[in-house]
Amino acid sequence: MTKINNIYENGRSIVEVLGILAVIGVLSVGGVKAYRYAFHKHNANVIIQDAHLAYTELRGMTNNQPHPWTAVTWEAKSHKTIETLRDNDGDDYVKVIGIDTEDCKQILLMSVPPRITLFDENAKRFEVCAESNNIVFAFDGVRVPGINCETGSDCAQMGMYCQSVDKICKTCAEGYKINAKGNGCDRVCQLDTQTTCELDKNYWCCDHNLICGTTVGECQESDGFCAYKINQQKIEATSDCSYLYIQQEQTISSDCQYEVKNTTDGAIVTPKKKCPQGQFCNLRFTDEKCQNTLTDASNGTMYGICSAKNLPLSSCLVSSVSNPMKLQKGCPKGQYCNLAYTDELCTAKIPNDLGANIMYGVCSALYNPSSNCPIQKISNAVSPIKKCPQTKYCNLFYTDETCTTLADNNGANILYGICNKKDSANKTCPTKK
Repeated sequence: MTKINNIYENGRSIVEVLGILAVIGVLSVGGVKAYRYAFHKHNANVIIQDAHLAYTELRGMTNNQPHPWTAVTWEAKSHKTIETLRDNDGDDYVKVIGIDTEDCKQILLMSVPPRITLFDENAKRFEVCAESNNIVFAFDGVRVPGINCETGSDCAQMGMYCQSVDKICKTCAEGYKINAKGNGCDRVCQLDTQTTCELDKNYWCCDHNLICGTTVGECQESDGFCAYKINQQKIEATSDCSYLYIQQEQTISSDCQYEVKNTTDGAIVTPKKKCPQGQFCNLRFTDEKCQNTLTDASNGTMYGICSAKNLPLSSCLVSSVSNPMKLQKGCPKGQYCNLAYTDELCTAKIPNDLGANIMYGVCSALYNPSSNCPIQKISNAVSPIKKCPQTKYCNLFYTDETCTTLADNNGANILYGICNKKDSANKTCPTKK
């Protein structure tokens, strides 16, 4: 008789091994992302702490005289270059130089005006992170860096105007002058008789019967032709309101407490916080937040849960839950924020009602909810290639410069026309010189 040996194999199959490796891979990727997030959040915290320390040091100076950007004398924990500024109004600012993109993004999330307001080096609100960032920190509701003002008279002696939004003194661009109220700028040209020309932010004036030249200060006679480029219009809309989503925190606390003292004659129990009538205190913990459980050796103050006599409870109840939504930009009284987007420009909807770190929305009446963000700006449908004098208008008829093909309802990328007097609809092209 042939003897058959039974062989038993131990271990896992190749499919099981591959499955375990796949799970490990997913966990590893998630772990790396979580680590990087925590790393950059820690860096942002350190940078903000350094900035606040520099601000506190500056506020504590006995000399209240203004001074330009000056580097701090101590070594920052963030190892960043930190400078401080006191302006002519006695407002103090801190600048941190060389913040990388990911740390910058965390700082944007953590800065909530008026406690912390961020600006760039041109005194504009800091909103977008680049590869390397120099951020100016303002604490405790301090306004935009610069000379503060309330009316135009505050800036008049310096030849500046009071910018109405940020309430700081600014200089008019070339070709503009301060307006009568001192809160903005008017163009230098006489609107009744002159055309304002602009090239690379340089402005000059030409007579209404002339057109702007191709170089700064040049005015030309028109040859009677004009042309405009047809643009794809862009609509810019922004949200009215926004909220920051934060991790909820629960507060757990006991219902009752007793003082227990062990003596040679036995334990003396003194009530410090009793339960309602008909309930008893199930003593379970050594602390009010129900973190540490009693042991046989415990004495002193003990904490518990009020329970019905036939149903002893062993877990403390939640006494409060923090609000997961932190207001960043609110709505007027009588309206609510209809959160619908993950970006301020209202281009990305909140996915499947899952929420996002920052959520943006539209201020709506309680009885009329709307998710359409208000339009702030619409780009021009046409851009001038060659204009007419101010005393004439451009009558666009043709798709070519030689006036041979009339434009139809489909239009064209560039339309050509004739400069006509305002009471004329002439279609005949002038003779080119």
